[in-house]
Amino acid sequence: MMASSEDYTELFKLKENQNWLKVSVGLIFTKDGLKPYVEKTMESFKRRQGSNCSACSTATIVPCNKRNKICRSRPCKLHNGVKYCPCPINVCDGFRDSIIRQHRFGGPSWLNTNACDWCSNAWEVAKAFMPPDGYDTIKTSDETDLNGVISVLINCRLFENDIPDLANPINVCTKVRDIGKKLRHAPKLKVTDDQLKQWFGQMRALLLVPNHLAANTKAQDTVNTLNKLELDQLQIERKDAMAAINDVIPHPKHPDNEDLDENVIMLNKIIKSLCNDILQEVSENKKLQNGVVDFIKTGSKPLAWLFQKLLSKSMTTHVTNRSKYTIYAKYSFNGPEVNIANQKAEASATAVVGGAYGANGIIGRGLEYSAAAAFRTIAPGAHMAFEYPTTIKDAVYIWIYYVDENSEKQWVCEGLPKRPDYSVFVDQDGKVQNAKHGTLSEPADKK
Repeated sequence: MMASSEDYTELFKLKENQNWLKVSVGLIFTKDGLKPYVEKTMESFKRRQGSNCSACSTATIVPCNKRNKICRSRPCKLHNGVKYCPCPINVCDGFRDSIIRQHRFGGPSWLNTNACDWCSNAWEVAKAFMPPDGYDTIKTSDETDLNGVISVLINCRLFENDIPDLANPINVCTKVRDIGKKLRHAPKLKVTDDQLKQWFGQMRALLLVPNHLAANTKAQDTVNTLNKLELDQLQIERKDAMAAINDVIPHPKHPDNEDLDENVIMLNKIIKSLCNDILQEVSENKKLQNGVVDFIKTGSKPLAWLFQKLLSKSMTTHVTNRSKYTIYAKYSFNGPEVNIANQKAEASATAVVGGAYGANGIIGRGLEYSAAAAFRTIAPGAHMAFEYPTTIKDAVYIWIYYVDENSEKQWVCEGLPKRPDYSVFVDQDGKVQNAKHGTLSEPADKK
């Protein structure tokens, strides 16, 4: 498992701490795999409610009644003297009743949601099915933690057709939700191998419910990503670590915020380590500087949110093929490592085809080598975009080869160092050229 700074690595040096981070990131991937499905379902529900209305507020459209938990205090936290007023176009009363009928326990979180936006923002409707505290200011699924997203699945009956297990008190969703609670309370942020195996299995089980798998096009991709993460075949990016920590740290109003002092201190140390790294990079990277300026101009969200957004941006190195050959390209941040991988791939490819290209084996050998070394295929006239985080400061190494008419593999470049965000192209003579910054195949020295 790779990390991005010495302090960050030190804090996750122990295997059980690495397990904790892997499960935390796994929950982020699970949330991302669920979001489009939840959004689509809630959007369909919203559209069925009829005409648009933006005149009603939650306080005016929900009668003050002690059956609503939020209304039991005096003064009422929701109404505070505001009286019920029917919807002027007869939309929001029916919308309100539909939300109540679909809520499994009949108690929507009215303080979370603003009826003024029900007809324009399906996620505002989804918030009525989330826990009652900590979700009133969010506007999108991207701002919602796993507990919020999975609570919509648990509390809204709309999802039972695809996940029948939801009718049971303990189900595939409650098990995944409880993983987050267990992570928050894990002593010294440690997770055993047995716990890791069990919890990854529960995440996969939710995504692989047959009807859900058929309805959620992203479910299988998420399962594949979880498999790689569990088996240490996937690098944990800083943006994913940041998102995982943000989800685990309890909201000030969250009922799980008690007795967490030690864990919160450890998590804040990790956040501080990451932030120090990122702040240094902001001072050295124009794109990150622009992101900070945009943040200052447009909003006042938490600093961790800013860093997560900045880290989700990317730089791109394009490789364009102007030659007559099909080329195979790869990038790396470490030249020697890739050279070793290339040698292993060469041996693998030789074993497969018996050590000879042969007249009929040019493409086969090329593709076999490409697959073994994780090279990308670029046809004549095409280009490939290789994306990586904006936080990369050192050289990006480019590796390109092709198979010529004599069935010989020809290296165009081996570990060619390039500045991040700069591109190259292979010209008509099969030679690598630097592209002018911001272009795909215009020579860099052209005025």
